[in-house]
Amino acid sequence: MFLLRIGSALFLVGMLIISVWFCHGPSAIIPLVVGNLFALGGTLEYYRMLDAKGMKVFKFYGAAATVIFVSTVFFDSYFAHDNDGLEYIAAVAIIVGLFILQAFERDSRRAMGNIAGILSGYVYVAWLWSFIFKVMYYPGVDGRWFIFALFLIVKGGDMLAYAVGSSIGTHKLIPRISPKKTWEGAAGNLAGGILAGLIIWKWFPCSFSLHAALAMGAVLNIVGQVGDLSESMLKRDANLKDASGSIPGIGGMLDVLDSILLTLPVLYFYLVFSR
Repeated sequence: MFLLRIGSALFLVGMLIISVWFCHGPSAIIPLVVGNLFALGGTLEYYRMLDAKGMKVFKFYGAAATVIFVSTVFFDSYFAHDNDGLEYIAAVAIIVGLFILQAFERDSRRAMGNIAGILSGYVYVAWLWSFIFKVMYYPGVDGRWFIFALFLIVKGGDMLAYAVGSSIGTHKLIPRISPKKTWEGAAGNLAGGILAGLIIWKWFPCSFSLHAALAMGAVLNIVGQVGDLSESMLKRDANLKDASGSIPGIGGMLDVLDSILLTLPVLYFYLVFSR
């Protein structure tokens, strides 16, 4: 199971790395397509969790809204950089369209559930994930290396956490949310994030000081662990073991993205306030 988990994680992260690397010129269509596939997969899995809770939402509308918004942020970031106008227009149009769609729904007793379900999935997956393009095309830096740094910090730490937790983990972290996660695994995860920060300082062309790289490794890793626990909390509430069974050894797309979603805006705001 460990090797299967590692293999699936390496394949998916490798797909993301390749798409990020070819993010300029005509090949920019690659991160656009891959980014939308990841976002769409995560959004549909989120709606699956809502289904398990008995909340039936407009899945087609939510899926379309995800693709429209993520694509809008991509084009806004690729061509405009400092202009968020298109992103705001898309967000408002999606919200207005949702209320119009709900107005024509026969069962008005489900209005709040429909709207809340669609909007929560939109914010949790589409909005948070869209920050990958804001980082990728951040002006004045090669955003690709910052995304690679994030992947190394979060996913490298996650793999080390799995290895440490499964071998020596005995003290449960938050068993009511994730019964398999342990304090030992969390410590291994954090150690992996800090080690990744050291690697980034030494070999990545991101112009970090040693202290900044180690701090970024620690902060992004901790936020990534919060993201992982957050998705576990949602699955626990929906009484599901995995977001889906589409990815061998891991579960679903959200099980891949959970530790990345919250870290992307943190990394983006680091770029905003440090430049």
